[in-house]
Amino acid sequence: MTKPLLARCIFVFLVVIFGIVVITEYPYIRDRLSASSGLTAKQASQVVPVPKNIRLKAYSTKEGILLNWTAAKDISGDYYDIFRKTPDTAGGWGERIGRINLRTDFFEPYEYTDKEVEVDHTYIYQIILIRLSNGYEAKEQASNIVEITYK
Repeated sequence: MTKPLLARCIFVFLVVIFGIVVITEYPYIRDRLSASSGLTAKQASQVVPVPKNIRLKAYSTKEGILLNWTAAKDISGDYYDIFRKTPDTAGGWGERIGRINLRTDFFEPYEYTDKEVEVDHTYIYQIILIRLSNGYEAKEQASNIVEITYK
């Protein structure tokens, strides 16, 4: 590896590490992130950006709204929390409506049907990957956000 390339790699590494330290260790910055994202300060300090390797889709069915997602084979964690909110709900992830354990068979998509929906109402869904770490739930934003109107 050439010296300029090595220097750039070290610089990027330090920027990433410093950014994580700043967000988690300095209350002012953490609180500003919290205010702009709609998360509480505690939630904002727990968010770790990860590649969006979980693709969420939603479909209106006669039973309710069917959520369907696939995950990359190399994803690790303990379970998924399923969150729902309405467009008029300010910030945050919304209400947790379900929890599904991670599986070892990566060939079948995950599915969850939200049966607590009303016709012509719009809902916003997101899947959050949960990883248990030293007795705590580490939340990571793992899926895209899907908005759907139930018909």
